[in-house]
Amino acid sequence: VPPCFFLDFEAYSQSVPPFDGVHPYEHVPVLASLHWRETVGGEVYHDLYVAEPGRESREGMFQWLRQHLGDTGTIVVFSMPFESAMVRQLALAAGDTQSGTEMISRMIDLLTPFADFLVYHPDQMGKVSLKRVLPIYTDDSYEEMDVQDGMHANLSWTMMADAAVPAREELRYAGAQAALSVDRFLKQRSDITWLTPASREQISAYCTVDTLAMVTLVDRLSEICRQ
Repeated sequence: VPPCFFLDFEAYSQSVPPFDGVHPYEHVPVLASLHWRETVGGEVYHDLYVAEPGRESREGMFQWLRQHLGDTGTIVVFSMPFESAMVRQLALAAGDTQSGTEMISRMIDLLTPFADFLVYHPDQMGKVSLKRVLPIYTDDSYEEMDVQDGMHANLSWTMMADAAVPAREELRYAGAQAALSVDRFLKQRSDITWLTPASREQISAYCTVDTLAMVTLVDRLSEICRQ
C-alpha cells in the first residue's frame, strides 16, 4: 500500500547500559535510514537520522520517524523482530507507545520470502542475509563499503560514544572502555582490518545502502513475479 517506506536502524550495545531504562547488552538505536516512494514505481526519496554519539537522542529519532512515516503506508524492513524492537524502544523513550505500535502494525518483513525459501538461488548456499541476496538478485553489493557488517558499526559507535562522554561520566560507560581495551588488544596481535574504527559518515553510508538495497530487491522481486 503506497506510500512505501524502507526502514533500517543501526544500533550499539554495552554491558553497562548507556541510558536510563536500557538493559545490559540491549541494542540502542543511534542511526535510522529511510527511503520511500509516494507511488508504486515512483521516484525514490531518502533521509537519515544520525544521533550524537554518547548522547540520548531516542526521543528525537522517534519524532523524526513520526514526521516521515505519517499514519498510512507500508513500512518494509529486513528482519522485523529487530527493527520492531527498535521502534518499540524509541516509542517508549518518547512516551508514545501507541504510535510505535501503529508503526509496527504497518511493517512487512522482506526477509520472509528468503527465510521461507519462497525465493531461492543456488548461489545463496543456504544463506538469506541482505548482503548475500543483494548481489545475487541485483547488480548491487556491499563490496566497496568501508563498513562490512553490524559488528564493525557497533564497536565503532561504542568507541565514538565513549570518546564523547565527559570525564566525570566515565564510570557510566565502563562497557565502552572495555570494548576499546579489547580492540587495542586485538590490534596488537592480529591484522584484522575491520577492527579499524569507522567514522559516523561511513556508518551512515552503510545504513543507507541497507535501505536502498531493499528498494532494489522489491523491484527485482516484483519483476520475478510478473515473469
